[in-house]
Amino acid sequence: MRNSFTKDLSVDLFTDEIGIHPLLNLLKELNMKARILVITDKKWDKLSFHHAKISDEFQKILIIRNRIDFDQIEDGCLGLSLGISEKIPLEIIQKYTHGILNFHLGKLPTQKGANTVNWLVIRGETNTEFTLHVMTEQIDSGPILHAVKIEIDFEDTAVDLVKKMCLAVGEFTMPINQFLMGTLVPRTQEIVAKKNFPRRSPEDGEFNWKMTNIEIYNMIRALVDPWPGAYFLDGNGNKIVIKHRLTISEIENLRRKYALE
Repeated sequence: MRNSFTKDLSVDLFTDEIGIHPLLNLLKELNMKARILVITDKKWDKLSFHHAKISDEFQKILIIRNRIDFDQIEDGCLGLSLGISEKIPLEIIQKYTHGILNFHLGKLPTQKGANTVNWLVIRGETNTEFTLHVMTEQIDSGPILHAVKIEIDFEDTAVDLVKKMCLAVGEFTMPINQFLMGTLVPRTQEIVAKKNFPRRSPEDGEFNWKMTNIEIYNMIRALVDPWPGAYFLDGNGNKIVIKHRLTISEIENLRRKYALE
């Protein structure tokens, strides 16, 4: 959906290597232009072979190495966020006339927090939502513009789930247009008595043979590459890392080989 109101409006993108292209495609649908790419240093390093091509899409690349780097952002019209791991300070959000809109990889308000896609797969969820909300000082707590339902298949890895969500970015064209024109009022999130998903570390990927095959299967497919992988310790205490999805039968074969060591 294109209109004269959003034409040539400059937008800053706060994202990682997964979100750059979906968000750039969204801007084309909105007739908007990319101004600044805000990305963490580790994510920028992963894109080393594409630096020149990506740089052509932006007026400036801002690589975040610490909190102070955010201060280089100048006042703007709108920010869009997808996948950035750093918390954006409130004073930066307030630099934008229309604020920053965040694409959350989960259903709000019940699936707030970090590493959402990993937790969803670990828990064996069969569906979720890809949610666009207004960014506020409290993480994942701002008013909701729009949400798209996402099915999680039994074979899906965390990577597959992220790809499904990125493919759905185009469905937010109309809500963003309506928000900017003032015809869509974001709805306040309900207050729910539920803890946020905590941030995961590589050590959290350990499983053992007391777990069921399904629990192990979910752990493995939740932590495939580029995540650190699920792992177990063999009888000698050696760490065996698995970074690709296994079938239930393959997990059962591992159980027969290692469980009695």
